[in-house]
Amino acid sequence: MIGRMGYPSDFSQRVFGSWVYAILFLGIFCLVWTLMGPFSISSAFAERIRLNRIIRDPMSYDRQEIEIEGEVIGDLMPRRKGFWLNIDDGTDSIGVWVPKHVMPEIEYVGSYDSKGDILMIRGIFNRACPSHGGETDIHALEIRSIRSGYPLSHPISEKKRQWSIILVCLVMGITGLYWWKNRISE
Repeated sequence: MIGRMGYPSDFSQRVFGSWVYAILFLGIFCLVWTLMGPFSISSAFAERIRLNRIIRDPMSYDRQEIEIEGEVIGDLMPRRKGFWLNIDDGTDSIGVWVPKHVMPEIEYVGSYDSKGDILMIRGIFNRACPSHGGETDIHALEIRSIRSGYPLSHPISEKKRQWSIILVCLVMGITGLYWWKNRISE
């Protein structure tokens, strides 16, 4: 039997049937890839969020698995069973408890002299952590290094250097005049 286009009717059913399966497969693949994200299967279950949203509405995120990305700032504080570190995502900062087996190699922490490593942290947000005296914190479950930090330099401009020399000379001149005037009047 011949179909509408002059091909046998079972030919069109085979061709269009395979296209339907291919499109269905592609759609399911895209859905799974979107849920997984570029990092890991486990990140499909965590919500990546900015810290200012968490701090504004902590009850909504209490004991929820979240994912944040930010710069390591301040000091790393080692303890017996893990580390405390502070993360700043540009909107706010928070303390993160990291068990020893989860802690990655951290090259730089953010300070005046350096830009800290950028980390992606998946963990449980605690509005009032019972393990840490009621502090608001995140207990890290997984940490991935996104970018390494680097040292910062703060060169002094030539104009500032010149002005500082002029001001020092001016202050020394005024002090000398004051001292000389007081010596003469005695």
